[in-house]
Amino acid sequence: VPPFEQGDRCTDDWFVYFDGNGDPLVENDIFPDMAIGRLPAQLPVQADIMVRKIIDYESAPEFGVWRNTIVLTADDENTPGSTFAELFHTTDSERLADRHLPRAFRAEKVYLTQFPLDAAGEKPGARDALINHINDGVLLVNWVGHGAANLWAHERVFNTSRDLPSLNNGNKLPVFVTATCTAGRFDLVTEEAMAEDFLRVEGKGAVGFVGATRLSFPHPNAVLNRVLFDGMFQQNLTIGEALLQAKIRTVDRTNSEKYIYFGDPAMRIGKPNQAIRFTEVVDTLRVLHVAEIQGEVLQDSTIDRSFSGSAFVRTSDSAQEVTYTASLGGQAQYLLPGADVFRGTVSVDQGQFSASFIVPRDITYGGNQGRIAVYATDGRSDAAGVIERLPLR
Repeated sequence: VPPFEQGDRCTDDWFVYFDGNGDPLVENDIFPDMAIGRLPAQLPVQADIMVRKIIDYESAPEFGVWRNTIVLTADDENTPGSTFAELFHTTDSERLADRHLPRAFRAEKVYLTQFPLDAAGEKPGARDALINHINDGVLLVNWVGHGAANLWAHERVFNTSRDLPSLNNGNKLPVFVTATCTAGRFDLVTEEAMAEDFLRVEGKGAVGFVGATRLSFPHPNAVLNRVLFDGMFQQNLTIGEALLQAKIRTVDRTNSEKYIYFGDPAMRIGKPNQAIRFTEVVDTLRVLHVAEIQGEVLQDSTIDRSFSGSAFVRTSDSAQEVTYTASLGGQAQYLLPGADVFRGTVSVDQGQFSASFIVPRDITYGGNQGRIAVYATDGRSDAAGVIERLPLR
């Protein structure tokens, strides 16, 4: 099915502008009225790959701590010919982490401001970090910055023809949300867009992809991104419903209608669907002292006695506070996750678990951003919880 195209417009929203009173250009209709998606198949084998990915994701998920992890990737301030520092890519990503992601999630951050340029004007350290995170498994990959049909950033942090063969994430399939230009330009006749390549590749890649078909712009992209996150993570909407809500609340139809969800719009993102309540917590992480926690897996606010399995406990040092100063002026402030202090697995019996560990010497003395995150699964369901802002002494 071809998209609606007119001038620089390329959108699937045209199919669900139901209030246009028969006007083929639907200029008197402002918002789409239904959640829709697209599977960009040219061949039956491609359709089969994409459909099997979606079915497996929903009916036979591979449980693991990757379902409680996302990676936020942001462009730096450097744009050829720019007369000002584009620090909004970084600050927009940081706002997502701080205000629009549930606290129990771990946000890995690949901010290009943290990586040096090589002699070719690229940032291979950022590329390697991103690929490693995807291969380890993450629930969602978010990109904010410049892009093209098969490229992120002038520094080439990801190029599909070069980097897709390096992926080996298996069934740990993320959803990609790309606040950038043309990553979803599937109507190109000379090349494939990034959205197509990630979905069609077998045994790895992605299960869903939000991407723009044409040039898009930073401010409306940022608003769309935030509302989309709220819908997926806070309101438990399907991805199609979350994108529909984001388009309605963003108001800027010119920009938002360029965005397409490549995948099943009725699919929900595979985040942990149960919560963890801590019944005993440590109030301070003290060097060479034993830290103990106890908790319960909940179902509808009560302990789930049918839940028996394992819990992965990850304790992190205080988050690193970074103030980045751009060469063209301006600053961006953000937090980077602290180093691991302890990682271990304990048993969950009839919904209850306990864990203890000795706090090592090499921590950030005086820090106040220590963190203990717990992810639990019994092979049928999963749960997550977190203790934050722990002093380190």
